[in-house]
Formats: sequence, structure tokens, C-alpha cells
Amino acid sequence: GMLSGSALFRQSLQDLVKGIRAHRHDENAYVRQKLVEIHAECRSNDPETKATAVLKLTYLRMFGHALGGAAFHAVEVMSRGEYVHKRVGYLAAAQAFAPTTDVLLLTTNQFKKDLSNGRAADCALALTTLASVATRELAADCASDVATLLNSSRAPIRKKALVACFRLARVYPDSLSAFVPRLKDRLLDHNASVSCAAVTVVCELAHRLAQAYAGHVDRAEGVGSAFAMTEEERYEHCAALQSSLLQLVPALYEVMTTSSNNWTLIKVVKTMGVLACYEPRLARKLAQPLKDILVST
Repeated sequence: GMLSGSALFRQSLQDLVKGIRAHRHDENAYVRQKLVEIHAECRSNDPETKATAVLKLTYLRMFGHALGGAAFHAVEVMSRGEYVHKRVGYLAAAQAFAPTTDVLLLTTNQFKKDLSNGRAADCALALTTLASVATRELAADCASDVATLLNSSRAPIRKKALVACFRLARVYPDSLSAFVPRLKDRLLDHNASVSCAAVTVVCELAHRLAQAYAGHVDRAEGVGSAFAMTEEERYEHCAALQSSLLQLVPALYEVMTTSSNNWTLIKVVKTMGVLACYEPRLARKLAQPLKDILVST
């Protein structure tokens, strides 16, 4: 009995996958048995066993098996100091947490800690997951940390922070005021991939502005938050977003007249097309650069 128990706790993700493939004719019964074992492993005091169990549950979620009560164990693994464990916890959160996941409230301090502890690997994990799971409350708590990371000395962190700030601005529009000054700098970033990421984020925000004015706001992302709006609140949100984006026009104009990257230019032209609807003087200013692009591309 003891031997089978210890062997059970040593089963890796690879073992589980092999086992599922070997039980094609009774897969459901096999997976049900494994779920019972894995949930027991989640309660283990051994960090390696717990992390492996959470990883296996994350894999099984792709077959439609919810994390359920194991969501709390994912948060425990997120808080581990070892990167190899922490990565498993953040992956589980990114894959399985929704705005209504109750344990999401327990992650705020962990996100803030990993965003600001100076370890690039931890910071990258936190930014990637925050871009997937941020709610209004989480965004309000983490916006200043993400804004700081927009000025990181590491280009990959700046890019991940840009993606995260887009998600935060969607669920918590008030965060835009913290992001806009730094978005200007990132549009003109010396690293081309960071500049391209900034252009993409601004383009998506402009697209959302047009949608919001038309009343086509995606309610799914605003569960209990920014997009459950009255008509008056929606127009206030649109006005704030419009004002923020118009502040970026000089930087966008500079990108438009200096970039040789066609992908970036396409995004900037699309963004300017939206913003010209809200700033009449912009259309005249754009005539020459657009003509130059038509001639040179």
C-alpha cells in the first residue's frame, strides 16, 4: 500500500499523458481516477508534488475538467520562491481563472510583489498572467506598478508591460491617465519591437473608442466592472479615452513620418483614421504624410 502511494505521488505530467493515451477505450474512467489522485497530491506539503499536481490539472483543463477547489492550490504555487514552481502557478491562473474566480482576490499582493521585486523572470510571469486575468479591482491595485515597468531598462519587460496596460485600460479605464505619458515614450522607443507593440496597443485602444461610441462595447470582459455602464458613464468613458489618445497624436505623427516598417505604418494609419474623426485639424495635417506613403510604398 505504501509503495503504490509513493509511486502515485511521483507521477509526472508526461506519465499522465502516456497513461491517457494507453487507456483510449476507457479514458473517462481513467481520468476520473487520476483526478481523485491529483486532488490528493494538491494537498501535499511537498512543494514539488503540489506544483506537479497543479500542472497536471492545468493540462486536464484542456479536456474540460475545471480546477474547482484546486484554484487555491494554484495560488499557493504562484507564491513559491522557486521560478520552476511559480511558473506552474501563473500558467494555471492564466489558463483557468475568470473574473468570477473567488481566489483571484488573494493574488493581488503576489502580483504586486512579483512586478516590483526586480527579478525579470518573475516580473515577466506576473505581466503575462495579469494581461489574461485582470479585473477592475486587480487593475486598480496594479496599474501604478505596470506603469513603472513601461520604463523598464529591459525591452522584453517593456513589451509585456504594454500588453498588460492594454488589458488594464480595458477593465479599469481610469488607469489610462497613468499610462499615457509613458505610452508616448514607448511609441518612440529605440527598440523597434517595443515601438511596434506600443503602436499596436494604441491602435486597439482607438478601435475600442470607435466601438464604444457606437455602443458596441464587449460586455464579456467587464463582468462586474467598467463596461456595465449607464449611457452617461459610457460617454464619460469615451471622452476620457478620446482625450488620452489625442495626447498621443504628436508621437504617432512622428512614427508615421519616420518609420520604414510597413506593419507599423498600417497600424498608425488605421489609428489616425479613427482619431481624425474626433479632431478636425488632424485631417489636414495627415494629407502630406499619407500622400508620401502612397507614393513610396
